[in-house]
Amino acid sequence: MRVLDLDMDYFLDCPVYFPSDHDLGVRPTNEKYVNSVWPENRVRAFLEQNLGLSRARRIPGRVVVKHNESLLRWEELVDEGRLDTPFSVVHVDSHADLGLGVNNAAIWDVLHRDVRLRAPKYCKRIDVDGRFFNIDQGNYLLYAIAARWIDELVYCANPNGDHYDIPDQPNGLGDPPLVEISKGLKEKAEMGLSCDGKLRLNASLDGTEQMGGEPVVGFRIVPTVEGVRFNGDFDYVVLAQSPAYTPENADFIMDVFREYIEDDE
Repeated sequence: MRVLDLDMDYFLDCPVYFPSDHDLGVRPTNEKYVNSVWPENRVRAFLEQNLGLSRARRIPGRVVVKHNESLLRWEELVDEGRLDTPFSVVHVDSHADLGLGVNNAAIWDVLHRDVRLRAPKYCKRIDVDGRFFNIDQGNYLLYAIAARWIDELVYCANPNGDHYDIPDQPNGLGDPPLVEISKGLKEKAEMGLSCDGKLRLNASLDGTEQMGGEPVVGFRIVPTVEGVRFNGDFDYVVLAQSPAYTPENADFIMDVFREYIEDDE
């Protein structure tokens, strides 16, 4: 099965990477962001011509506020028997949402659990040395991978982004990386080239375990609009508003998107 995981900030020619007030959800107001929102005709062209969506053939889906709500919706679908695991995720976003720039201390705890206890419902307020961590909109895909729900991840990155948060090779500080990807993928993406490889979570805290036995996930990066080519064969679709990363004048995109889905809310 395949799900479409779309963030509204993909439709900005100048993506937001450092929100002014992440906790309060203050909307970006800088003119460079406001003026970079795609017009409606360009949004529709992408939905129809690049993703293959159709108003005549609506797909079950939902509009959410923060992007980590996608994971919570997937969990509901899995529990209801409407989404089989593992599944493929097409992640259309200005951010990889694979944990870079987010405190991922809780992920180490999750990776050392029995797989049956890795579902999101068991990953709320994880206590790590007296600090509590929840699933974040910047790392929710890590939790889905840790739960072994994803066997293929296609990251359609904003072509105007700097791709800074695509996982890289070991940081040179003596610590094993949490996310390991095929060598050279990030460099190819930065050159504007679509590329295929593999991704795997590293469950080893000290690098002594060979990747901690976690399964390999197919990982494709598509850094251009032209490279995004799907025929609408999605079993479920989600659009995240991500208000900390999108100006208010982009909100019309939610109404446009709703024309292509059977909203099951």
